[in-house]
Amino acid sequence: MCYIGPFDSLSSGEQTKVLLAALFLKENSFLLIDEPTNHLDMNARRLVSDYLGAKSGFILVSHDRSFLDNCVDHILSINKTNVDIQKGNFSDWWENKQRQDNYELAANDKLRKDIKRLSDSSKRTGSWSHEVEKTKNGTRNSGSKVDKGYIGHKAEKMMKRSKAMEQRQQSAIEERSSSLKI
Repeated sequence: MCYIGPFDSLSSGEQTKVLLAALFLKENSFLLIDEPTNHLDMNARRLVSDYLGAKSGFILVSHDRSFLDNCVDHILSINKTNVDIQKGNFSDWWENKQRQDNYELAANDKLRKDIKRLSDSSKRTGSWSHEVEKTKNGTRNSGSKVDKGYIGHKAEKMMKRSKAMEQRQQSAIEERSSSLKI
């Protein structure tokens, strides 16, 4: 005959095992188990892992990746912009997450390059009309008189065109900037 003393006389690891077993006694409940491997030695971790691997209907929080791999068949990930649920263990989820992160980094690089190209193009476009306007006064080398009205008219048309183009480019920059995943 084995006598077990009061709950308080148990070690932290033994208390964890008792509480974990007691949680599964309630039917139709969905358990939240937070760091069940704290205070457990390797053998106890293995026992708890095997026990949880045979159970269903719980959410497990743990920093022990190999423990998670042995106990879970879905991963719920709470991200900055969404909540993601994936079938599989932690290693499967981690591999998918790294693949997704790499894809997003590559997409961000492409967007940043596109934004820089559009920004440079916008600056170039903005300087067109200024260049045309400068020719209004002519050059001393040419010796000919220029038609300032005609050149002013051309500069104004160029300015309107460049401003419209700048606006389209700025809109494209803003659209691409909003697509960046930081």
